[in-house]
Amino acid sequence: MKLDVPWARVTDGVTMPLLTTHGRKDRNAPCGAGRDWASQLRSAGLLTLDNTAHQRWVDDPATVLGAIDGFLDGQWPKDAVALH
Repeated sequence: MKLDVPWARVTDGVTMPLLTTHGRKDRNAPCGAGRDWASQLRSAGLLTLDNTAHQRWVDDPATVLGAIDGFLDGQWPKDAVALH
């Protein structure tokens, strides 16, 4: 079953910074899906990880958890890209 939810229903009102991560080797969700999410949210950034798949925190815990820790401390990961 496919959900048909308009982007605006999900993204309207989201104003806080949001970090989206995506692994280039992810077979469950295409790499463009992370870019789609980040591009729809005004204050989002995308961190793409080359050597990770769907469970990025397992494949590269130091990079992923370090990026999350920094983000929660108010700093964008150095390789994150703002799409706006």
